[in-house]
Amino acid sequence: MVSKGVRQATVPADILDATSASGKDPINALKKAGFDNVEQTAASDDTYSIDVPQGALLSLSVDPGATLPHNTTITVTVSQGPKPVTMPDIVGKTKDEAQQALDDLRLTTNWTESFDDKIPQGQVISASVNNGDTLHWGDSVDVVVSKGPETITLPNYVGQKASDAKAALEKLGFTVKVSSQLTLDSNQDKKVASQDPVGGTEVRLRDENGIPTTITLKMYSSLF
Repeated sequence: MVSKGVRQATVPADILDATSASGKDPINALKKAGFDNVEQTAASDDTYSIDVPQGALLSLSVDPGATLPHNTTITVTVSQGPKPVTMPDIVGKTKDEAQQALDDLRLTTNWTESFDDKIPQGQVISASVNNGDTLHWGDSVDVVVSKGPETITLPNYVGQKASDAKAALEKLGFTVKVSSQLTLDSNQDKKVASQDPVGGTEVRLRDENGIPTTITLKMYSSLF
């Protein structure tokens, strides 16, 4: 009998394609192709990947499609997928501080803003993931940042009907206190004589405890 030499085997051409059958299970694909000496590198931080799915190849010591002796040592590095990370405590931090903390963990951030009566403008109110929860690279976190307390520039209601002014202020969210000021001019009856704070003043809608701000209206009340 004459020897044919060492048995040959061919590396699957699509083994680096994570979407192919060979790419999804590369070690088994190499063994099915006839290779007997497939070695996998040990798992480490370098084997995590945000782009390559878990189980697919990050690297291969031979070329895809190459025909080699079946006993060739082939070293493969298999992806562990996105690395698990722990959600940091970002509530109360500034937007820049929170962004940096989440960027360091390779997390995606979706930002929204909301008025808040207690938390200063620019600081984080809340996050969609609790502090200490486990995430993975590429996961998304929704973060709400404070716009500070909601404020309104008061209109000037002096000379308007007190009932209309009261209704308008209450619609804005204020509490309204009305007092009377006597007048001899019957044409001014039930109209706003003064307001506190005055028109044009920027006033917050609520205090730190969420209690609506009180606007005082003094209206004319005719003696006749």
